[in-house]
Amino acid sequence: MGGAPGLTDPRTHWMKPSKTLPRGDWVDASREAPPEQFAQGVLQHYRDSAADLAALAAGKQALAGLYDVAGIVRIVNICFWGRSGSYLLASYLDDHDDILTMPMVASLSMYTFFDRFAFLSVWDKLLVYPTYSEHKCGPDGAFFSGDSAIDESHYRAAVAALEAQHRRRGPQWLNTSQRFVQLLHVAYALALERRPANARPLIVYAQHWSDDGLAARYVADFPQGLFLHTVRDPIANLDSWFERQLWLQKAGMGTALFGRGYRIDQADRYLSPAAATIIDLLSWDRPHRGMADRSRAVRFEDMHKDLEAIMRRVAAWIGVDYQPSMLASTFNGRPHVNESGNKKWVGSNPANAARRSRNLFATDRWFAAALMREDFTDWGYAFPKLLRQGWARTLVIGVLWVLPLKMEWVGAGQLLQLQAWPALRQGRVAFALGALAHILGRRLRLMVFLAGQAAQRLRGRHETLRVL
Repeated sequence: MGGAPGLTDPRTHWMKPSKTLPRGDWVDASREAPPEQFAQGVLQHYRDSAADLAALAAGKQALAGLYDVAGIVRIVNICFWGRSGSYLLASYLDDHDDILTMPMVASLSMYTFFDRFAFLSVWDKLLVYPTYSEHKCGPDGAFFSGDSAIDESHYRAAVAALEAQHRRRGPQWLNTSQRFVQLLHVAYALALERRPANARPLIVYAQHWSDDGLAARYVADFPQGLFLHTVRDPIANLDSWFERQLWLQKAGMGTALFGRGYRIDQADRYLSPAAATIIDLLSWDRPHRGMADRSRAVRFEDMHKDLEAIMRRVAAWIGVDYQPSMLASTFNGRPHVNESGNKKWVGSNPANAARRSRNLFATDRWFAAALMREDFTDWGYAFPKLLRQGWARTLVIGVLWVLPLKMEWVGAGQLLQLQAWPALRQGRVAFALGALAHILGRRLRLMVFLAGQAAQRLRGRHETLRVL
């Protein structure tokens, strides 16, 4: 899995205080509480605030009976390649009557949670998971707050209805990660009063981050499982993912750092957005190990410029009927609003699909094209004709490999401005002086990484994703 060298992975940097969930010693915003303490606090809150859910749960019994939980084995796993529209793709699958889905990234932490909270019954897991998801993934992982919120009472009643239906099953049937995934998605659908087109709808799961181990775990649970990756013009993605990494790292070291109120000028770790960007994108532009035959990619640009055609291909690949709802960008039936550059929109936006490169020099673009030739050609993106020759790619890489990228200069400037100079004024002389060594060390590390990538890619040993 990708991440900035020397930094805590941004996937764990969303431990922010919740405005909607109960607070207490069992949820410490500065760190993740021990699982037993965390679970006890959530379950105690539910016991203390328990209303009479019997009537509501009874009303969901008939609907719960329409789902063949164990038979729900069709599933597709959405993964992203930088900022390439994984949320957008998931939103187009939201309102299909043969699909079970939750808003991105509400399903992201399922396997981590299942392992950490193995001591809980599956019913308690279902009750605790929404709190864990929000504290792990922030607002995007919330169940009961935000633009896509579901009603907490209806969710708890859904869990109660499923427990009443399946509690006679033995622990061997209930206490597996496969069953947890199935029951979680059915409970979510029941909370929304969704009636399935058939008893065994398809699940949409958001693994999101590239992770071979997690992908193998998912396929072990669901041998028929598929992968849908999202990809984007490599030049635009390098530019956009760098900006995202810079934001993530600045936010991760700022007030969001474990909720402790740290500021970027007081952090004890350095920014490394350029190294994170390059390492991430050059590591994630392939299928998960051993998963090529069950993996396909959707181009970001197609979702903005040719939506119906690509969604028809998506429907065929994942094995559902094409429906007009697949042209509507929603989560829980509500519009999914995108925002970029102080502009907001819902669904396709062709202007957002244009190539951008404000964080790349012209030499950077040539270097990227020479190094990532398969990504350009296999995915159908504009590519310099000269670089179709192996000798030309080798020459360009050899000459430009030693030159720092523009994003390295930008990242170094941010590090000096936001960290080194303030540290020097605060008397943290060693930290301030260490910034230069950090910048040099990241340049050398990046050169080593790029040399290894070049050796592999120039020999034709890099496998790219197949686009739909």
